[in-house]
This record gives sequence, structure tokens and C-alpha cells, in this order.
Amino acid sequence: MAELNLLEGRGAGAEAQLGLADEGAAIVFYSTDYDELIGMFNRTGRFNPEALAVLSRSFVEMGMLAQEPDIKTLITEEYLPGAK
Repeated sequence: MAELNLLEGRGAGAEAQLGLADEGAAIVFYSTDYDELIGMFNRTGRFNPEALAVLSRSFVEMGMLAQEPDIKTLITEEYLPGAK
């Protein structure tokens, strides 16, 4: 299976979706939502520290945990280029 990089543009994602889903649904998704949703992805693959702090607090606020977890024990960036 070929690697999919949505950051290359809507065409790459649409082509992949056409092979996996109903053709009409894939075209509608990429013509209406791609530009809005692509901003959620970052080009480095690294985690945003501020976003991780919000995530950590949310576990307490939702009552899932009594205290904020140490996020560093839950994620890794070791697989990213230049991380080692």
C-alpha cells in the first residue's frame, strides 16, 4: 500500500478515499472539508506542548482521572527524523 500524505494536497487524499469509500462520498468530503480540516495537522509530526497541557487537564475536568497525567509518559516522538 502506498504512503498517504494529506499535506501534499487534497488530490492525494481524494485518490486514496476513492479506493476505500463510495466515490461520491469521497468527492463531497474533499471538496467541502479538506481546506477546513487540514489545519489540524502539523508538518513536523511533533506534539504541541500547549495542546498537550489542555489534553492533560481535560482528563481531570471530565472526571476520568483524579489528577493530571504526566503526558510525557503517554506519548513519544522517538520515531520522528532527528529525534535520536
